[in-house]
Amino acid sequence: MPYYQRVSIDCDVRVGAWYAVTPTRGGLAKVVRLKEMERAAEPRVLAWDIETTKAPLMFPNAAHDQIYMISYMLDGDGFLLINREVVSQDVPDFEYSPSESECETAGGAERPPLRAAQ
Repeated sequence: MPYYQRVSIDCDVRVGAWYAVTPTRGGLAKVVRLKEMERAAEPRVLAWDIETTKAPLMFPNAAHDQIYMISYMLDGDGFLLINREVVSQDVPDFEYSPSESECETAGGAERPPLRAAQ
């Protein structure tokens, strides 16, 4: 392991944090973390699923298969985009409730209802 990595680990110097660095005698430096300048990140989450017409047990082929539905979630709000050339009926708003096995796989995260986009 390179020396600078070992020192960073041992001295708890982390990327993305602010520090006051003061030189001392002998070519060393005093490093103090400025916790008052730190802020928790507000991550944004985007997830999507694209459904296509395709032959059973085959991957979609762009030459002849069509996208008929795109569902996506952005920061917990879900939306459904429908291709009216393939699906002619309106899709009412619905609430998705994952099965117990899905909850265990996803860490028990709750999902809000999907809304059909107009």
